Amino acid sequence: MLTKINRKIIPSFDALLIASSSDKQSALTTTLQSAITDLVNASHITGPFFLGATISFVDVMFVPWIIRLSRVLKYYRQWPDPEVGTRWKRWVQAVEADERVRSTVSEESSYQAVYEGASKGVVGQGMLEWVFANGEVEDGGGEVMGA
Repeated sequence: MLTKINRKIIPSFDALLIASSSDKQSALTTTLQSAITDLVNASHITGPFFLGATISFVDVMFVPWIIRLSRVLKYYRQWPDPEVGTRWKRWVQAVEADERVRSTVSEESSYQAVYEGASKGVVGQGMLEWVFANGEVEDGGGEVMGA
């Protein structure tokens, strides 16, 4: 599961954020949703966390990206809210309600400030190398800072 987060979800998130065309954004939204669906389908059937009633290492690894979906991708790429009554919605609600998570989460506006450049396709070379390493995600057509 950690490999799926590191090789599918994070690169897809970054590629979607830096994608400049609506066609690429649509395709990358589908790619990211599919990777998340695979993770949800591998989780405990009722949850609310990945392995069941208590938070686990998989949750801890995925939490930053769950948070960024609503605070970054929703703001810049119209990421949809989880559907009511779904396993995914229960997981998101559990994560966002967890005091350990809440104590480490920044204000929503700070996420937007940090990711603003990337949302406009202006990113550092290190981010591009991470996103496109091993051909996991196609090039979103972003501009490289300092290039």
